[in-house]
Amino acid sequence: MPELLCPVDRRHPLHIDREISDFNKSFNGVITCRDAHEFPIKSNIIDFLPEAHYPGGSIANFSNHFSITASTYETQWRKRSIGWLSGQDFTLQEEANLLLSWIDPYPKNIVVDIGASTGFYTRTVAKAHSDSSVFAIDFSRPMLEEAIRCGSEDQLQFYPMRADAARLPFFDDQVDVLVCGGTYNELSDPEAVLQEMNRVLKPDGVCFMMYLTKAESFSGKIFQTGLLPGGVFFPKSKKAARQFSQAGFEITKTRSMGIVTFQLLVNTRSG
Repeated sequence: MPELLCPVDRRHPLHIDREISDFNKSFNGVITCRDAHEFPIKSNIIDFLPEAHYPGGSIANFSNHFSITASTYETQWRKRSIGWLSGQDFTLQEEANLLLSWIDPYPKNIVVDIGASTGFYTRTVAKAHSDSSVFAIDFSRPMLEEAIRCGSEDQLQFYPMRADAARLPFFDDQVDVLVCGGTYNELSDPEAVLQEMNRVLKPDGVCFMMYLTKAESFSGKIFQTGLLPGGVFFPKSKKAARQFSQAGFEITKTRSMGIVTFQLLVNTRSG
């Protein structure tokens, strides 16, 4: 089991128990670093955030803390959103196939899902690569609880963690693959998060990214304008590419479907 990095004092490792990823039983406890910083584990969720801490603090982020949002997110919104937003038929299974095919050539010892929500990407990788250590990062406990429920039904194993994407509990160059589905659009400080993602990713490691770009149609612009006060932003493709490049990523694959963009980013840092 790989060590994690204490997000409070980044000099020290944290040792976590593999049983946390086994959802057949509830795991509760505490993990402690050498300087006695303690982080609770409740019902298999490792908590690196104070209970009331919501990174970003936007309306979009806050809504994710409701159980009703978590219970309907994947079955109602996520299941239909790509097809609706792109104007093309595109199922969750097709999205899963695209993810797996793009990351297939790369090592997958440690895979981290940034902004995992109910863990669709997490579960996709955990099911296809049961020998990988897969981490689901989100700040919403209800979302992670739903990810555990879905993962338990399929007898999957992964590590759910409440954590801030701008302060990831991983060492430099520790992660092989990052996956990130839609979270980029809800980040209050995307540059900081992208730099942190690049820090933890190994040289030549990859990030599978799905995000929404700025609409060109009149109706699309009206729709997106209505979401802006909630903390959701829609960058132009060139702006996203510039932010990725400035954080140390190179875009190697792109598939665009309307405002929906899938990209594979490679860490350009040398080892």
